[in-house]
Amino acid sequence: MKSSILAVFSVLAMGAFAETGVIGDIVVSPSEPARNVEITYRLTGGEAIVTMEVWTNGVFAGDSAAWSAAGDVNTLVQPDAEAVRRIVWFPDFDMPGEVLPSVSVKLKTWAKDDPPNYMAVRVVPDEAKQTLYYVSEEALPGGIGDRRWRTDYLLMRRIPHSTDFWRMGAPSGEAPGRAANEVPHYVKFSKDYYIGVFQVTQGQFASLFGSNPSPAAQQALPDAELRPVTYVKINGMLRNTPNATQYRWPEDGHSYNDAVFMGKLKVRTGIAFDLPTDAQWEYAARAGEKVAMPNGHSPSDASRTDIAWIPETAGTPDAQCDPAPVGTLQANNWGLYDMLGNVAEWTLDWWSDTSYANPYPNNDYHYSADETGGIVDPVGPASDAEGIQYKVIRGLGVTLTKSLVPTYLRVAYRLENRPPSYQLDWVGFRVVCPCPAAGSF
Repeated sequence: MKSSILAVFSVLAMGAFAETGVIGDIVVSPSEPARNVEITYRLTGGEAIVTMEVWTNGVFAGDSAAWSAAGDVNTLVQPDAEAVRRIVWFPDFDMPGEVLPSVSVKLKTWAKDDPPNYMAVRVVPDEAKQTLYYVSEEALPGGIGDRRWRTDYLLMRRIPHSTDFWRMGAPSGEAPGRAANEVPHYVKFSKDYYIGVFQVTQGQFASLFGSNPSPAAQQALPDAELRPVTYVKINGMLRNTPNATQYRWPEDGHSYNDAVFMGKLKVRTGIAFDLPTDAQWEYAARAGEKVAMPNGHSPSDASRTDIAWIPETAGTPDAQCDPAPVGTLQANNWGLYDMLGNVAEWTLDWWSDTSYANPYPNNDYHYSADETGGIVDPVGPASDAEGIQYKVIRGLGVTLTKSLVPTYLRVAYRLENRPPSYQLDWVGFRVVCPCPAAGSF
């Protein structure tokens, strides 16, 4: 006879911040025949994101112990003293075979302005809108490897703003052929933002946009829906200013019409998404590191294939390889996958000097090489600056033959010679959005 998993059960409510809503009137209803637990509560005082922890015998059971919890949990809940909020949890699903003489569940509230690190936004058009929040990668139902995070949802990671200036670019000697535009300069951000854990996949793009622009050969690959979408141009496909065939950045800000991907995404989710700026991309890719590759890897070391999908990783070091399913290799320290390797990625920023004879941008965008000074929330040069034609592209991968890796497979490397009207089978994108999630930046 199976031992009862529900012998002793209690619920504690924890408010993470004083200004959040208050949980009360908690009722726990174990159901032995169904082997589930219903938790009801009321939220008063203010809106809050509610998450759940499971403890056994006074020991935290881990973030994955509440995977099956559903209902008014891992979401933003509105206060209403009369409304009964419900959570249903299936202990046998998350902890099969466990004999638990004492189980407690803790409900935690988070201020909307200080949310958990992970946000998942459903993009499937014919399903109800849903925005979910999770405290860690381990808390994601099914784990980070679950297909839903690459198809049905955009999974976003909160990036902490930099309280001090951080070094963008690379020191001299970091790589052979280090470009002049990599001269160190100093940047900081005044607020957090979310960035995609993965590059946008063929499945996500086709579901929302209605078509898949990736070349037929890439669409025919196994698990194609999990591979990054490519052949996406910025103008008219990803974004453009309303009533215009092109757009101006940063003068027009995060402005786009409903016909482009970013517009459809905003209509679908109610959240403003966009491409990352050049600085946002590099800050997220570095994840606090100053070295050439995330997590201390070196582009001249064999361990580069642990984190970067390049032809060498695919076993064809001297020829371009196919894009891999996103998240195939290791993440960086902030849990972001394929920041280097796999397909390259569009950014918002214009390249500030198209002259190959003098490629280093000589305007205020690249600031001072003094660690005590710099610029806050950089957005790059104006799009109407003389000679502007190209966008900054980041994170090369499938095009890199072995001889090119030491120079190009680095966080600081920037590729400049592609206009926003180009469609390339080795360039995709990932998205950013405000934190907290909002309808505008």
